[in-house]
Amino acid sequence: MATTLRQAGWPHMACVLLKWAIDHEVVDAYVMADLVKGQLVLGDFEGAERTFRLARQWCLLSEPIYTTLLNAYGKAGDLRKAERLLEEATARGLAGRFTYTALIDAYGRSGDIRAACDVFEVARRRGLLHCGSYTALVNALGKRGRLSDAERLFQEARSLGFVNQRTITALLAGYARAQEWEPARVVFNEACAAGIADSHMLRILARAPWPVHPDRIARRRTED
Repeated sequence: MATTLRQAGWPHMACVLLKWAIDHEVVDAYVMADLVKGQLVLGDFEGAERTFRLARQWCLLSEPIYTTLLNAYGKAGDLRKAERLLEEATARGLAGRFTYTALIDAYGRSGDIRAACDVFEVARRRGLLHCGSYTALVNALGKRGRLSDAERLFQEARSLGFVNQRTITALLAGYARAQEWEPARVVFNEACAAGIADSHMLRILARAPWPVHPDRIARRRTED
């Protein structure tokens, strides 16, 4: 119920409901994770951290609560806290593929490509790579102008079946920043042929020197 309210755009009501569940001891690890998500949507960072500490105290931690808070730290640029959180999640056996992806994305946002690649390789060794992992690193490499590395990683992801609309969009964004329109056209045409080109790709290619037809795009599919 609380998740539905939050997704419907009523995070305040979701938080009220979840706090009621805590007060009445009708709570589990996923309720706590949902409360953290709701508090972060409302911009209540301190409240989210208090809820996390409470979840730790009550032994109600989970992969989602670690991932949600780690992602928030990454977006806020607090990499030290993000790193410590991944270390704790790993020690507790609660670091999953999305947790690692959140830290890859955090390093990518900060421009620390070396650290992002290091986390990516740790996730690889632990069998925790997925579409999101590749997307985060392709995006980071593209933003720093390392297109050859982004292309190699994209091809690796494709060979493993780890390419989705977001991965393609990340590579296209890198091409667009560098105004490398010919490889962008090739990738976009492949996405069109596969029936997965979408409006996000269309916006990125708005400045392309060749026409992009809106009737060739599809609705964005859900991230894995």
